[in-house]
Amino acid sequence: MNLDYTVLAQIAYRTVTRTMQEGETTHGVDNWKKQSISEHKRHALEHAENAYTGKTDREDIDHCLTRCAIIEYLKGEQDANKRTD
Repeated sequence: MNLDYTVLAQIAYRTVTRTMQEGETTHGVDNWKKQSISEHKRHALEHAENAYTGKTDREDIDHCLTRCAIIEYLKGEQDANKRTD
């Protein structure tokens, strides 16, 4: 495997972990699970647009990446629930 993939995964891991921990202090533990996938997509798009247009700082990239990870997590939860029904 390309070593760059491992480095990218480590960056993503640190970014999502840090962003989620920061979010716990302002939004509470697991509050993100109460939002729909559509809501997370909207927030991810908003952060991506802000980063693209330069409206805000690097934090938008971190939050966009985190929202994308949340979407993947929630999709996995939905799929798991479908298999157990």
